[in-house]
Amino acid sequence: MEVIDLFGVDVPDINRITAETGEWYEADLADGTRVEFPGWYRPDKLPDGSWQTTDEEGRVLSRMPVGATCFDQTFFPYQDGYPEDFDDLEKALQKIRWVLHSHAYNLDAGKLRKRLIRLREETGKAPVMSGGVKLLELVFFARRMDNFLTDLLVDREKMCEMLDRLVEVHLAGLEKKISALGDIVDVIRFGDDLGMNTGPFMDLDTFGILRCRDIALPGYSGCCDIALSGYSGCCDIALSGYSGCCDIALSGYSCCCDIALSGYSGCCDIALSD
Repeated sequence: MEVIDLFGVDVPDINRITAETGEWYEADLADGTRVEFPGWYRPDKLPDGSWQTTDEEGRVLSRMPVGATCFDQTFFPYQDGYPEDFDDLEKALQKIRWVLHSHAYNLDAGKLRKRLIRLREETGKAPVMSGGVKLLELVFFARRMDNFLTDLLVDREKMCEMLDRLVEVHLAGLEKKISALGDIVDVIRFGDDLGMNTGPFMDLDTFGILRCRDIALPGYSGCCDIALSGYSGCCDIALSGYSGCCDIALSGYSCCCDIALSGYSGCCDIALSD
């Protein structure tokens, strides 16, 4: 908490809080930088100085070449095409480096809950929790970005079927997070790849293709419904990307909703306050 206290951070992310505990060990990155990895993250260092991560079957999931400063995803479960059905979707997602090697995947919800309660009681800080809802991002991770963008034009039906299933996965995951920590956190943060540092990721006409039988975009709304349920305060919803990219209808709630649209990043931050 030293850095958080140094800069007077009032809304720390729970991933940052989990980083305060657990086993850490020192390692040298491919460019020679000395860092510390969490104990559950064990990439393999190769003789040439590069790094890679693998699954239990030995399949290479990501690599960091010599001189680089980050890992690049190398395995995409559906790179060669969509499966006949998506019954194995959740299993396939566990082969994605960004899913398998994440704080959320490796945290102990019970211990985290106790720490968050103590944090609020002792400091009055407002914890921030990631709510996921990375619909486009996970499609990129599963199919690979160039394939997905092609699918928007040549295989829309199968692409929409996958988005349908991803909405179900995100809704189920969000319900679990809300049940475990929803009464403690003050901010639920949604993030998706809807934009870049220079502007929107795609134009409105292309984004409109994602309506997919009115499933994909309303999927954001469904996740917002879960996040907002039980709150009667004011909600500040920041939707990064294009003004009008997301048709999110928030109705039937006894709260005031201010929608701020910015063209910077693609994240959807939902602040829930009492």
